[in-house]
Amino acid sequence: MKNLLISFIVFAAMCQSAFADYPIASHRFLADPASLVYNGRVYLYCSNDDENPLGENSSYMMKSLVCVSSSDMKNWTDHGIVFQVPRDAKWANRSWAPSVIERNGRIYLYFGNSGNGIGVAVSDNPLGPFKDPLGKELISIKTPGVLPAKHMWLFDPMAFIDDDGQAYIYFGGNGDSNVRAAKLNTDMISLDGDVIKLTAQNFFEASWMHKHNGKYYFSYSSNPKAEMRIDYIISDNPVSGFVYGGIVSKQPPHNDNNNHQAIFNFKG
Repeated sequence: MKNLLISFIVFAAMCQSAFADYPIASHRFLADPASLVYNGRVYLYCSNDDENPLGENSSYMMKSLVCVSSSDMKNWTDHGIVFQVPRDAKWANRSWAPSVIERNGRIYLYFGNSGNGIGVAVSDNPLGPFKDPLGKELISIKTPGVLPAKHMWLFDPMAFIDDDGQAYIYFGGNGDSNVRAAKLNTDMISLDGDVIKLTAQNFFEASWMHKHNGKYYFSYSSNPKAEMRIDYIISDNPVSGFVYGGIVSKQPPHNDNNNHQAIFNFKG
């Protein structure tokens, strides 16, 4: 099995060009890739910083998501903006760091409204159009189990469906004790029970969950003191018993800010 990792630079308004054998996008300011493998293609959904003017206080204003896709991981198609606020979710004013997953032929897109809440949008096509089924956040600071937390960033969702069909969403930021998880109902737009608290050493942001050989790997971006690496914790259970596993990827040398990873199996 071939596990592929793509690491983009977080908040790419500050990034330099990525260096790789097959660059994915050098013509846009993209960040925070989320992968969806669907019908023989891999789709990457990214925060989009194209619209920001240069200058003071011009960053972190991202309101749209761009999708690029490939059938071979070499040649990429830019599909442009596939989700935008407030056009597609009137209650939101930011669209950061998405997570996209398919269930029963429908595509579910989760996004951060800055660090203030997590929304969900739904489509029958990976390229949209996406509709807001709730008209409000799926997860807010008032969602049972989110608090107590200290200076928590409520963003960077990661949706994951286990082998038994149970779906989960992971999120949070800015502190070892600020990792959160929750079960999703089969409708994928509501929670099954209260939010669950997890901990991860030097946790900063960029939640990602994948499963390999029966083990659950939760990877994330570490804080500046830990050099903004991609680290991971590991467990036999998707929402408990995690221990520190080590480093997935060190900070690239040509990077002006943070890391954000996407780990997936494609044609392996």
